[in-house]
Amino acid sequence: MFERINLLITTHEFGFQSWFDNYGKGVWACVSPNEFLLDEIRSSTSGGDCAMIDAADYFDTTDWLPFVTGNDFIDAMNTLENLLATIPSNMLHRDSTWSSSISRVLSNLQEMRRTNNFNLYKSVPRTLDELLSHPEIIDELKIER
Repeated sequence: MFERINLLITTHEFGFQSWFDNYGKGVWACVSPNEFLLDEIRSSTSGGDCAMIDAADYFDTTDWLPFVTGNDFIDAMNTLENLLATIPSNMLHRDSTWSSSISRVLSNLQEMRRTNNFNLYKSVPRTLDELLSHPEIIDELKIER
């Protein structure tokens, strides 16, 4: 049970966070190669402002970012494990395109929150196929000031 989540945390040193969403989305479950950047997800989805709604909806529209919600903790964990099952096993480690893309998206989220500029939500690949076909998209993300 939760083999992929366990692998990422215990073997590849990913961070994990889970919390109850105060705005009706249920319980979040998230993994990331950078445990400190998980705080950005939590903050951006529970801030109580319009940007929070955009961030939460954004995470729901991608099929490769390991940030999910469920009705309760077990449902969220199952949803996260099922999402990870769609990622090729050779990507489930710290040095993969998938992993570095997660870090890049979270770093951009941190910068967007810092500058109050949320123009990147439409720029990040929505599907894993799009990400793997064009990994340069992540490298080209820039926050316009």
